[in-house]
Amino acid sequence: MPAEAAAEFHVHTDLEVRWRDLDALGHVNNAVYFSYLEMARLQYMTVVGTSTETEPGRLFPFLLGEAFCRYLATASLGQVLRVHIRASKVGTRSFEFEYLVTERETGKPLATARTTQVSFDFEAGRSTPVPAWFRDRLEAIEGRPLFS
Repeated sequence: MPAEAAAEFHVHTDLEVRWRDLDALGHVNNAVYFSYLEMARLQYMTVVGTSTETEPGRLFPFLLGEAFCRYLATASLGQVLRVHIRASKVGTRSFEFEYLVTERETGKPLATARTTQVSFDFEAGRSTPVPAWFRDRLEAIEGRPLFS
């Protein structure tokens, strides 16, 4: 995914690389990128907002079903990263996010990623259909149909 693709993402969050994010080689540990993706998901859920159909304090009930990350370049202490996120598709019981992690100042791509979230009823312990209001909000944010 080229750096120009950043313009295709409507939501992002900026994160400064912290000392605790580094591994013995002095760059961001590969596993830490998944925490960065989580912060971007939180930002996206904030943009989505809540519905009267969800309980207070919960932005959206889902489980992470799959996560993939491709590392393109290293990140170092003090760098400010921009984690771009977009919804790429919505199914009956799950939806996908795509990510582009860049160095904020230069736009240099550092990683691309994809996650699949499964709509979930925690009380019943099973997957549920993605609520229509949520699908509609994703499509409004992305400006295109996402249901597949």
